[in-house]
Amino acid sequence: MNIFGDYRVLSVCSYLTGILCLSLEGLVLTANPKSKSCRIAFLFHFSVAVWSFAYAAMYHTPGYAGLWVNRVLTVAAVVLNAFFTHLALVVVNREAKRKKLIVTNYGVGIILALVTLSTRLITIGSLPKLDFPAYIAGGPIYILVPTYLFSNLLFSSYELIRGMKKARGYRRSQLFL
Repeated sequence: MNIFGDYRVLSVCSYLTGILCLSLEGLVLTANPKSKSCRIAFLFHFSVAVWSFAYAAMYHTPGYAGLWVNRVLTVAAVVLNAFFTHLALVVVNREAKRKKLIVTNYGVGIILALVTLSTRLITIGSLPKLDFPAYIAGGPIYILVPTYLFSNLLFSSYELIRGMKKARGYRRSQLFL
């Protein structure tokens, strides 16, 4: 197994990502705490940090504890996508026009989170897989999670690209980044 396939390296990198996201969220929120985009970016980075810590811990927690780590991992992934879509719409000034979609998106995210935390329909445990001592084992409706994630990613990317095409100068460069 090479260094990139070693779960210990992945785990350390995930812990570092979590620490960096916690630092970044502090910087973002202190930059302008009254800004809606800064508050949403703070929540997004916090969700990424929680996801990173759960992802790192996943490799070391098989069994029942692993089930809870995987539940936290899945809930953080769902929530961070809702925040990402909301942030993308705020950044391209389409939040007011897409208010119903934002509310629906958060509603779907909350439902997926509640189902994940209260049942074994989405995550059933943490089992050995390939060379990993523990890895997420999806339940019968786990497919809803990646479907939700990819639909949010595609929609947000579409809105950001659309916003870049309409923007000029500095604003276009800002959206591109």
